[in-house]
Amino acid sequence: YIEFDSSSEQKIDTIVHLGNRYAAVASGGTLSVIDLTRARERIAYDRYIAIMESGFSSSQQLLFPERLTLSEQEYELLEEAVVDFAVLGFDIELKGNATIDVRGIPANVTTDSIERTIFELLETLSVPVSSQQIRKEKIAQTLAKSESMRRITYTQSDAEAIVAQLQCSKEQYYPPAGKRISFRIGEDEFEKRLGN
Repeated sequence: YIEFDSSSEQKIDTIVHLGNRYAAVASGGTLSVIDLTRARERIAYDRYIAIMESGFSSSQQLLFPERLTLSEQEYELLEEAVVDFAVLGFDIELKGNATIDVRGIPANVTTDSIERTIFELLETLSVPVSSQQIRKEKIAQTLAKSESMRRITYTQSDAEAIVAQLQCSKEQYYPPAGKRISFRIGEDEFEKRLGN
């Protein structure tokens, strides 16, 4: 793992973009390999938690509203959670008859994923939870997973930006739910593998 010291920023010697999905980070005699997609999920999760805690998000308005038809149960659930959706940056108009118009979306949601993202959020909200904090975490987890699933081609500058953002995260080793973000090899492992 990248073991950043939260009290002082650890000096990174080199970041190398590997293939499309990975980056190697040399720092203080260790080499860490980072899964950039999982790192993006962690970064997005942290951002959504911060948005919900601050109660403020920006919304990108759609040129043409997207009309969705929900089940009666989904529509009722959305009526109850419309404030949560608004805090995240969704501008949704309840039209009645289980129909909604989506007029605006959070900046990091793409127009081709609007329907999927809303239905995933409604599915997440349909499971009762014991506290408001757990509800926020589940919403953030759903949005972060959806955002990280978008296929992108990483560049060297993307890798550098993601590593820098990951360094600021309180939890740098795991996305909100899932496999490790990185692994680390120290000098002792190099010596062991090379027979020195």
